[in-house]
Amino acid sequence: MNVDPAILRAFAGVLEQSAGALSGVNALEPFRNSEGVMRGTEFDESNALAAAATADAIHALAGRMSSVADIAAGVARDYEVAEHEFVAKLSMMDGPK
Repeated sequence: MNVDPAILRAFAGVLEQSAGALSGVNALEPFRNSEGVMRGTEFDESNALAAAATADAIHALAGRMSSVADIAAGVARDYEVAEHEFVAKLSMMDGPK
């Protein structure tokens, strides 16, 4: 397939910006604000588990976006690239941590 490197670089830039913005999100704030609001229940334990899961998910998503941006930027360095090479590079990424 013919690849327009400018479009891939732009795509990589958008992903990198988005990853940076996502990394700056304070995902724990809403959970911290609700600590202790239901004394005598198991809410705080569930709240802590949900906070950790949410923070981990946002961190993983930001990392994945950054990885895809790196791949797109690398592919942009070549004028022509086979579609299977791009798919293979995406497939080689490890799963979420």
